[in-house]
Amino acid sequence: MNQIKSGIILSYASLALNNIVAIVYTPVLLRYLGQSEYGLYSLITSIIAYLTILDLGLGNTIVRYSALYKSEGKITKLYDLFGLFIKIYLGISCFVAIIGVGLYTQLDDYLIKSMNTSEIERAKTMYLFLIGNLIFTFPLSVFSSIVTAYQRFVFAKALNIIRIVLQPLIMTPLLIWGYKAVALVVVITALNLGTLIANMLYSFIKLKIRVSWNKTDPGIIREIFIFSFYIFLGVAVDKMNWSTGQIILGLTAGPSTVAVYAVAIQILLCFFGFASSISGIFLPKITEMINKPNSSELFSQLFIKIGRLQYILLLLVLMGFYFFGKSFILFWAGKDYSNAYGLSLIVMIPLMLTAIQHTGVLILQAMNRQKFRSIVYFFIAIFNIFLSWALSSQFGEYGCAISFAICMLIGNILIMNLYFERKIRLDITLFWKEIFKSVYLIISMVAFGYTLIHVINPNSIIKLCGDIIIFSTIFTILSYYLYMNTYERHLLFNILKKLGL
Repeated sequence: MNQIKSGIILSYASLALNNIVAIVYTPVLLRYLGQSEYGLYSLITSIIAYLTILDLGLGNTIVRYSALYKSEGKITKLYDLFGLFIKIYLGISCFVAIIGVGLYTQLDDYLIKSMNTSEIERAKTMYLFLIGNLIFTFPLSVFSSIVTAYQRFVFAKALNIIRIVLQPLIMTPLLIWGYKAVALVVVITALNLGTLIANMLYSFIKLKIRVSWNKTDPGIIREIFIFSFYIFLGVAVDKMNWSTGQIILGLTAGPSTVAVYAVAIQILLCFFGFASSISGIFLPKITEMINKPNSSELFSQLFIKIGRLQYILLLLVLMGFYFFGKSFILFWAGKDYSNAYGLSLIVMIPLMLTAIQHTGVLILQAMNRQKFRSIVYFFIAIFNIFLSWALSSQFGEYGCAISFAICMLIGNILIMNLYFERKIRLDITLFWKEIFKSVYLIISMVAFGYTLIHVINPNSIIKLCGDIIIFSTIFTILSYYLYMNTYERHLLFNILKKLGL
C-alpha cells in the first residue's frame, strides 16, 4: 500500500513536472530550432508515431498476466510468460526494421517536394535514430511492464521524473551552442534507452526475475492475443476519436482552424492525464482481486475511492480553467488561439465524467471483459465521424467539439455505466451519489471564483499566477471541510508532509 500511495504522489509530481517543462521548455525549443527545423522534427516523429501502434496493447497484457500468475504463485509460468513476450516483441522489432527500411527508401520521394537537400539529409538521420530507438524499445519495454506488475511504483515514477528533468537540462545548453533537431533526437533516444536498461537491470537485480524460453501452452497464447487485440482496438479507436476533428477540419476549414482545434486537444489531453496517471497504478492490484470471493464488492470500493480522488483534482482543474483558461491561452498561445478556450470547455465536462471512471477500464482488463467496451467505442467512433462532418459544416470547429462531447456522453457514460452496473456489478448508483456530494463545494467555488477575478483581474501573467494560487488554495481548504473523507484527508496530509508544508 505504501508503494501505491507513494506512486500516486509521484505520478502527480511527474505530471505536474511534465506540464511545467512543456510550458517553459517548448518556447525555448521553438526559439532556438526555428519554425522550419521544429517542423522537420515534428514531421519525422509523426511518421514514427504510426509504427508505435504495433505494440498491439501488449504492455497492459504483460501487467495483467504477470500480476495474475504472481498472485496465484505460478512462478514457473510467470518466467515462461516473460520469455514469450520478449520473443513476441523481438518479432515485432524485426517487422518494424523491415517496414522502417522500406519507408527510409521512400523518404527522398516523399520529402523532395517540400524540402531542400540539407533538410532531407537531416530528416533521414533523425528517422534512422528514431527507428533504431523503436526497435530496441519493443523488447526492452517488457521490463517496464514487469516493474509495474510487481507494483514497484516508486522506482518507476522516480525514473520517469529523472528522464523528464534531464531532457531540458541536457538539451537547452546544446540548443544555445547551436545544435538542432538531430541533437534533440539523439538526446531523446539516449534517455529512452537509458530508462529501459535501468528497468531491465532493476528487474534482474532487485526483483530477481528470470526469463525462461520454454514452450508456452497454445491455449494461453491464444487467450493472450485475444486479450491484447481488444486492448489494441480500444487504443486505436481512442486515437481515432481524438484525431477525427482535426482531420475533418483540415478537409473543410483550413490549417488555421486546425491549429486552434489542435491547441484545444493538447489542453484536453493534459486534463485527461491528471486522471489516467493515478488509475494506471492499480492494474496489478485489481488483477490480484479477481480470485477473492468478494471481488465485486472490492472492485466497487476501489472504483469509488479512486474515482473520488480523480474527481477532486479534475474539478479543481476544470473550475480553474473556467475562470482563468481564457487568460492562460492568451498569454501562452496568443490571441489567435482564443477559440481554444470555448472548444476545451465544451469537451471538458464529459471528459471529466469519463476520466473519473477510468478505473472501470482497468477492472474490465483485469477480468478480461474489455471486448464489449472496444466494440461500443468502435461504433461510437464511426458515429463521431459522421456527426462531426455534419456539425462542422454548420458550426466549424465548435461542431467537432460538440460531436466529440455528445459521443463521449453516449458511449463512455450512458452505455458503459449500464454495462458496469449490470454486467460487472459495480455500484454505479453509489458512485454518482459520492460525486454529487460536491454540490456545496461547487457552489462555494463558483461564488469565490467570480469574486476573485473581479477583485484581481488576471490581465497579466503575475496576476494570473496569483489568482490560480489563491483559487487552488481556497479550493483545497473548502474541499477538506465540505467534501473530502478521512482517507482523502490523510492522503492530503501525506502529500503536504512530503512537500515540507
